[in-house]
Amino acid sequence: MTLSHGFQVLQRKALSHLGGEFLQLRHESGATLLHLQTPDSSRVFTTSFYTPVPDDSGVAHVLEHLVLCGSRKYPSRKTFFEMQSRSLRDYMNASTTRDWTAFTFASSVPQDYWNLLDVYLDACFHPLLLDSSFDQEACRVTETGEYQGVVMNEMKGGMANAARVMREQVTRALFPGSAWARNSGGDPAAIVNLTADQVRDFHAEHYCAANTCFYSYGDVKLSDLLEKLDEVLKHVPVGQPAPRIEALNPPVSDLICTHPNTDQVLLVWKTVHQKEGLEHFALSLLTFILLGHTAAPLQKVLLKHGYALADCSGFHSETEEAVFAVGIKGTTDADLIEREVLACLREPVPNDLIQAALTRFELEDRDTGHAQVPYGVKLLFSVLGAHHHQASSAEACSMGGWIQQLRSMEDPSGFLQGLVQQHLMSQQPSRIVMKSGPAEQNLPELNPEDVAARLERQRTATPALDTCILPALKLEDLNPETPEVAHDLHLIAGVPVQQVVLAESGLTHLTLTVELSDLTSEQWELLTTYQVMLGRCGTEKQTFAALASSMQDAGAQWTPAVDIFHSPEHSGLVGAQLLIHLRGLSERIPQALETLGSWLAGLQFTAQEVQAVLKERIKLMENQMVVAGHQFAVLQASRRLNPALQWREQLDGLTALQTHHQHLQDPDLLDRLQDLHELLFQQSRMQVVICSKEDTGLQALPDFLARFPQGEAVLSQKVVFPETAASAPIWRQHIPSPVSFAAWIYRTVPYLHDDAPGMYLLARILHDHFHVQVREKGGAYGAMGRAAPEQGLLICASLRDPQAEATLKVFQQARQLAKDITPEQLYAAKLSSFRQIRPLVSSAAQARRTLMDQARGYTPQVRTAFMQRLLDTQLSVLPALAEKHLQGGAGAIIGPKAEEVPHVVAG
Repeated sequence: MTLSHGFQVLQRKALSHLGGEFLQLRHESGATLLHLQTPDSSRVFTTSFYTPVPDDSGVAHVLEHLVLCGSRKYPSRKTFFEMQSRSLRDYMNASTTRDWTAFTFASSVPQDYWNLLDVYLDACFHPLLLDSSFDQEACRVTETGEYQGVVMNEMKGGMANAARVMREQVTRALFPGSAWARNSGGDPAAIVNLTADQVRDFHAEHYCAANTCFYSYGDVKLSDLLEKLDEVLKHVPVGQPAPRIEALNPPVSDLICTHPNTDQVLLVWKTVHQKEGLEHFALSLLTFILLGHTAAPLQKVLLKHGYALADCSGFHSETEEAVFAVGIKGTTDADLIEREVLACLREPVPNDLIQAALTRFELEDRDTGHAQVPYGVKLLFSVLGAHHHQASSAEACSMGGWIQQLRSMEDPSGFLQGLVQQHLMSQQPSRIVMKSGPAEQNLPELNPEDVAARLERQRTATPALDTCILPALKLEDLNPETPEVAHDLHLIAGVPVQQVVLAESGLTHLTLTVELSDLTSEQWELLTTYQVMLGRCGTEKQTFAALASSMQDAGAQWTPAVDIFHSPEHSGLVGAQLLIHLRGLSERIPQALETLGSWLAGLQFTAQEVQAVLKERIKLMENQMVVAGHQFAVLQASRRLNPALQWREQLDGLTALQTHHQHLQDPDLLDRLQDLHELLFQQSRMQVVICSKEDTGLQALPDFLARFPQGEAVLSQKVVFPETAASAPIWRQHIPSPVSFAAWIYRTVPYLHDDAPGMYLLARILHDHFHVQVREKGGAYGAMGRAAPEQGLLICASLRDPQAEATLKVFQQARQLAKDITPEQLYAAKLSSFRQIRPLVSSAAQARRTLMDQARGYTPQVRTAFMQRLLDTQLSVLPALAEKHLQGGAGAIIGPKAEEVPHVVAG
């Protein structure tokens, strides 16, 4: 069927779980459109290209950055960040995979969607690709002969991460000599030799119509979209599809690499091609059964020889032939690990475990709500990945068909065992051994002549425009109201239960809250380890493995978290609750609650489990400092200005790391954990919020709650923390990384203060300022300014930063910026603040949060008033607010140099 605008429909398929259909269309230029017509108002659009890389220079990654540094129609070097400030987008990003590059946005506002579409298409097909943008984003040199650049520092930080190093080793071992064996993000030692001309050549070759695949999702009017794409494609070279990657060489049997403080072994296999849809899905399912949780058979076997699974363990579809990888951290004995893995793989998988895993996958397939990112964004990686790897994009829209095929098999265990024999047992795995040693990052040195030549070229490069007015929405169209949530209140076993009836059916979301605010300081210290252990131990009657399997069979998942909340009147007045989130198939919620109830009521801590989990947690946190050290820096600086933040830092910061080490040596830890658990899980501490269309969860709650004792009455209360001085010295921590993370925190005002909305807007304006000073000029991978009005803080932070000391000076001069704020900056700040405060979430998550907010003083009326005051803020008040509140502050640096204090300093 030929439509107008040069597109022909190649395939149609109903998508019943989404209430729509899938269409694959081909344009006369050769471009492809994968369109998912659904009633979802969060519309998603992606422009993607097949981009196998020729070397380790990161040319595809650098091009991804440069595309968003100005285009023919929007010639600003800050196009991407201006779009963030002038849009109510639900999502906006770009990504470079092993062999394809994608530029994605999502918006629930029609005008915003079409604005972003115009900007993104012009950026992809008509980027300026200026030398000055290349110097900023890729690599440049300083007067002292040092290399700088956003991508350079991103990859220096990335390659300091053991997981990223292992990822590169996997494809080097399995696909030697092919594009998949190259570092698509860029090896810093090779990035320095990349030129702007090479990037321009790569764009001309790959960003053509015949090599383009568009992805569209949501309630978009298809005819309007086709008309827009046709108009754009008329001005794009047709070109040729990029040559397919061929892996001609056999895998390498053994690879050895080094990384600081890391010993691990990983076995890897090439398996099924992605176009073999059922087999590909079945191996993914098998991987989940064997490795997907701590009670999984293969994980249990391996944990006897280490403290955590090796980096990259799992089933991966970054290449056309999927990869199965499994290993362990804590040893380098590859022979031992290979014997253990092969012995486990020879064992047939019981059919009951297969059926339980299928039910768990069904939960994921049916959960089409928005969580962190819009559902259409989550789906696009499967759909586009299938397309670029010559598999069926239509099948990738849902796992339902494959789930049904496996359920209908007479012997699914035999089918899976046949795949194990065909793809794993019949071929020798490649073995990757990572040993403790120096990181392999050596940048070539520049002689004075080279430095002078580069500096001269950088000095004479044509600069991009600093500003470019992009299409913007109207502030008067924004609705400041926070809607109330209709709910019913029940009292079940003495526990208040708030029930919300949702329009969508099929899933039930339940949140159990347990009061924590009355805990003593000793109990709070114990909570640091308790929150990690909760849900990782079994009971006297059932092992952890049996409980985990039963929860899978129920098609449900539960996760614990500690929520610390501040009073809207006083940021130092805080409360805390333990949250148990349960998400599951509504028809099986009674079974899920039965399992969860027996689990929580009978939980017992054992020395073996506690030791193993704590060692795993310690290593995870040490690695997280290298990857996301700004999170630790922010906590350390924040708690010095608002002591109430010590609760959060104690649970998730470096204090938690110290506590875990101490608890490993505590002979009374098990008894103390058990006492705390029995204290917490009493009906008098509990409340429940349940969101579902069906009443099955409500009907099962009496039996669930009856498992717990009544206990003494515990009133919800808040603890007052005293104020400290408004400034503190800089705190420092050493980590084995070539780049740093910096944070500077200002103490401001609580949520209900008249100045709070204005401070929120100042933070958004500072965010854009830091982007220029810290990211573009300083070379950091990222920089942010963010208000935390509930905590009474304004947070400044940098990520993968080569010059943290200079960055702190930029942060410390924040109030100077307010003297020159323009009306356009304030306008953009209001738009971007609106979406930041009101992010896209599922209806169940929104209902739960609104009801919990209301109990804490953040009623819909309070939230609405804050938003209205924010929209009403005048430019004239901002300089005075900055001068008043952006004084003093506290800083923290986590990075390779610890000149003043080499170890953690208690705050």
